[in-house]
Amino acid sequence: MRDSDWEIINELFRNPNVSRAAAALFMTQPTLTKRLQHIERELGVRIAERTPKGLTFTPEGTYLAQRAAEHVEFVNQTFRGLEDLQRASRKAITIGSSYTFNKYNLWEVLEGYAEVGDPEVRFTVVNEQSDVLFRMVLDGNVDLAFVRGDHEGPVESILVDCTQAYLVYREPVATDELPLLPRIDFRTNQESTELLNSWWAERFTCDMPQGMSVGYIDFVWELVSQGKGYALCFVPANFENERGLYLHPLTRADGSPVVRRTWCVYPKAVPRRIPRASSATSAMTWPYRTARSSAPAASDDTRGDGGDVVIRSPARELVGLGYDSACTSARCPRAIRQSLQNDHVQGSK
Repeated sequence: MRDSDWEIINELFRNPNVSRAAAALFMTQPTLTKRLQHIERELGVRIAERTPKGLTFTPEGTYLAQRAAEHVEFVNQTFRGLEDLQRASRKAITIGSSYTFNKYNLWEVLEGYAEVGDPEVRFTVVNEQSDVLFRMVLDGNVDLAFVRGDHEGPVESILVDCTQAYLVYREPVATDELPLLPRIDFRTNQESTELLNSWWAERFTCDMPQGMSVGYIDFVWELVSQGKGYALCFVPANFENERGLYLHPLTRADGSPVVRRTWCVYPKAVPRRIPRASSATSAMTWPYRTARSSAPAASDDTRGDGGDVVIRSPARELVGLGYDSACTSARCPRAIRQSLQNDHVQGSK
């Protein structure tokens, strides 16, 4: 079970009304109901029964709620303790991360560092859009950042990931029908928007519909599953398609995939305040996972042949973290792989 599952049980027991509990958890009611049913199937017990007055917990559900409260308190105490240690330590690195990279990849990266780096180094993570993060790197407000898209400036850059763009819809749909269908827009960085606009301009003579703007990508997937419209977006490789959405990879007129690259960027002159890690060095492999049936069957050139591709950058220290080189392991289609080989980083951007 996930930590969020214990939070769901704890909140429902404290507030046995699905609508109010969903609001407190920043979830939609259908999503909360579906997740509760998944938890019951996983544990093989009935947690609560619906009544006109709300939810009534079963004996098994009451027991789980007690353990959930203990688990939530344990997690909260753990984070409070970590925050105290961070404040007490002078060894701190401020990392900027885009929202989706933070959700799907960043914590695995930090765990990988913890295995070979300085255990006393503490991280502070700032979540923002990639164009804002890049400016923060230039201004010295963060020590390094993981940003989506290509950015120009006086920084060192390490290529860490490439993400395929997809048409996301509730059911299969012909691409030519898109101008006539409602589109769901979301908050993203300028570089991602330009890539999607370029794809649209190649395929259609009309402008891309403005669409309903709903904030961040997680809300988009929920609205698409409800049939509110389609979305054009970059889908992480380890995205779990729990809603059974139709995902169609976007390709350009020449057949090449629409790909957004993710970079680790940091100033060429490393600030002195960044703590130097121990002498341990390692070629770092980013432990990305592949999606679980996240897309319909596709050709080898658009979905990949299943081989792991290691993209290595030139040997360099990663902002005082004690690495002499860094690389990424991701499942990339052959077309993406060739593009990355052609654009392989040589020195700094």
